[in-house]
Amino acid sequence: MKWRVELSDDEVRATLEFLEVQRAAPSRQFLARLQRAYKVRVPWETASRVVRASEVRELEERPRRPPEFWALAMEQGSGGTCFESNYAFWALLRGLGFEVALHVNDMPQDQLIACHSSLVVAVDGERYLADVGMGMQLVALAPAWEIGAVAARARGLEAAASVPAGPEMARVEERRVPGPAGDVPVRVYWPSEAVGLPILVWFHGGGWVLGSVAESEPVCRRLAERAGVIVVSVEYRMAPED
Repeated sequence: MKWRVELSDDEVRATLEFLEVQRAAPSRQFLARLQRAYKVRVPWETASRVVRASEVRELEERPRRPPEFWALAMEQGSGGTCFESNYAFWALLRGLGFEVALHVNDMPQDQLIACHSSLVVAVDGERYLADVGMGMQLVALAPAWEIGAVAARARGLEAAASVPAGPEMARVEERRVPGPAGDVPVRVYWPSEAVGLPILVWFHGGGWVLGSVAESEPVCRRLAERAGVIVVSVEYRMAPED
């Protein structure tokens, strides 16, 4: 079976409108804007993949191709993990005229083999890593393993400061939850003052080393607004310092 993976012109326009990004000629700056917008609007999540696996028995039918991925993101606020996210971003970049390749790699971790995907984009005479599947990699920046955890965290906070916070909330509070090694900071988002709202607890990504409540602000606000739930975002301790 042959699947449609490219985005039509109308789908590209709709996707840019969803990301709230103005179309421009391919450039490193435009690529960075697209990545930041993706991070704000499209969550890194596994729930949709779990649901898909329960509904689709054939393994080759399970991945959501880019047109379906973007349609569901706009309709339901869903996202994905590394492969589907980068696959969808690959299709968008191709539709915008970028020269881009999707890579899938095995990554040895002790005796285990884990798989990850990423994009390599050729623009402005250089090749850049553009990995929306991790939700934190920005183009033309030194990898986190080269600059260290502290510098990488600072870079993430700096990038987060340039991104719109997201929808208005009825209330946002900073609280502390007692834990076995001390209090754990959390940020709580109320989309409304309605009584009895469900609660969603959000643990940000970052391999237990990177990420923060501040960087998750736009995603948590959108989750609260779209799902009608109270979101509790956890500022958990991270390796290696903690």
